[in-house]
Amino acid sequence: MTAQTLTEKLLRRKVASPIVPGSEMFRIPVDLVLGHDATIALLIERFKKAGRRIWDPARCFFAADHFTPPSTPERADILHRYLSFMKEQAVPADLAFRGISHQLLVEDRRCQPGMVICGADSHTVMAGALGSFACGMGSTDILALLLTGEVVLSVPESIRIEFVGTLPDWLFGKDLALEIIRLLGEGGAVDRALEYHDLTTGGIPMESRLTIANMAIEAGATNGVFVPDDTLRRYLAERDGGAGPIAGFEGSWLLPDEGARYGQHLRIDVSKLRPLVALPGDLSRIIAAEDAEPRAVHQVFIGSCAGGRLEDLAATARL
Repeated sequence: MTAQTLTEKLLRRKVASPIVPGSEMFRIPVDLVLGHDATIALLIERFKKAGRRIWDPARCFFAADHFTPPSTPERADILHRYLSFMKEQAVPADLAFRGISHQLLVEDRRCQPGMVICGADSHTVMAGALGSFACGMGSTDILALLLTGEVVLSVPESIRIEFVGTLPDWLFGKDLALEIIRLLGEGGAVDRALEYHDLTTGGIPMESRLTIANMAIEAGATNGVFVPDDTLRRYLAERDGGAGPIAGFEGSWLLPDEGARYGQHLRIDVSKLRPLVALPGDLSRIIAAEDAEPRAVHQVFIGSCAGGRLEDLAATARL
């Protein structure tokens, strides 16, 4: 069998026929579907017109995060219709008001290595930090997924990204993600998968990996996935309280093959990096933070979609 990248392996296990990156479209069964109030609400009327039920409500991971609390009467109505739809379709509502959808996803033991996860949010890719194939999709694709449990995908060519060196105390996942975007260019990974290899001394913390995977979409990538290792193993053990993987995902850890073909290689020595910032308005304007023009600020928002993890809050508290 031809040597395969991690993304190829994750998708190959779902189909009966051999796969070749970019060659054709495949029907891929999905393990989890992520949704929230702003995007699933767009599908409700079309769903009702079809007169159908969600193929498997237990595989739906739905949160309410965009219109919570609603800022206008119109958004309150959207939120109400969304929650009513969840109830009608027997979708679990335990996560509805607990936080940002993709952040909740990676903190839930239903999200396991080896899964195929698709969501109605571009930052679904965050789950790739856990060794899964995770990607965001448009409303039409999500509608079909909710009806059938499958998506139609072509297998993306992979870009291999190796992190080496020792991560300085003042460097975080956002800096590494911005360095990748700086090297590839904004949109430089369109229709490709980013495959991350942590070869650093001491390892990249899980919090930073989540941010790196989350920002794969900012380079245009279909997905970003970290090769599973001991850092992930420790995270899962702590998150899941010692519980094993969910049924069907025992031994689900996959690794890329030696000799797998990649469209591009990047090798990033984290020891040599400086903290980076993207100047307002354009992700292509990435510079060292120390080179940015000083500006007085009165408020700083930490809890972004890409970061906002505990390590970000802790670093801010130390300033």
